[in-house]
Amino acid sequence: MIILFRFKIFIIVLLLLSDNLFGQKLGTPLEPQAPPQQMELGIIFGLGNNIQSGIYQPKCPECQFEDAQGFGIIVGAIFIRDFNSKIQWGSALFFNTLNSKTSYQRMELNKLWIKKPTDFVERTYPYRNVGEFQVGEITLIPFLQYSPVEFLFLRMGIGASILTDYKFKHTKELLKLLDTLNGQIVDIVLNNENPIIETVEDDEIAGTNVLRFTLEPTIGFNFEISNQIYFLPSFTYSIPITKFSSMQNDFNLNRWRIMLELRLALKLRNIKIN
Repeated sequence: MIILFRFKIFIIVLLLLSDNLFGQKLGTPLEPQAPPQQMELGIIFGLGNNIQSGIYQPKCPECQFEDAQGFGIIVGAIFIRDFNSKIQWGSALFFNTLNSKTSYQRMELNKLWIKKPTDFVERTYPYRNVGEFQVGEITLIPFLQYSPVEFLFLRMGIGASILTDYKFKHTKELLKLLDTLNGQIVDIVLNNENPIIETVEDDEIAGTNVLRFTLEPTIGFNFEISNQIYFLPSFTYSIPITKFSSMQNDFNLNRWRIMLELRLALKLRNIKIN
């Protein structure tokens, strides 16, 4: 009974504190009533580029991949509320893709099959090595936002992401399909099952940190469609704080996005009459 009584007291205190922190401040004879805190809810859509930093070392010991890039999207929701008319706090929740691709060419000594007559030849041939990263994440970003003027805002947040997909695929493509053997031009292939392209690796990225943290600086503009509806284009760049994989020294995936937000004010700090 004593524990239950203490728990009830604790809940009552929390409710009182919550009312004092987030409720509208009532006026007194000595202090006028504070304006209400604006509260907005919206949706996010973004497009942009994914950029590899560092070098990725696949299972192939003599192979290395760098400078991967790719197209990425963001879709999600955002909530924001006033501290005052210039400083707000909020959070965004979205799904993001970090898919990227890179390639390089090199000469390799390999045994290749000749179609006719059926035989093989061991020589140095040119290959294109292709590395593809397939990465998806769900990200939560609590943030602070500063609006020095009504139409401009600056935002800084810390993103916490859970990876939903973290795969890497390495393929090798034969670039020379004809050769001369004993004065005769012959067709050459990797093997009967993979004539031109061979999959070297197709697996999850080893040692992946499934929980990632990033810095999320943003600059954007605020356009008022109506008293309660706002359109906000912005630019954001994601800076990784944690390593992508414990087995990769300096590999990571960065991103930039052009973001579009559409927000509805659930509560207004000022009531306008058109």
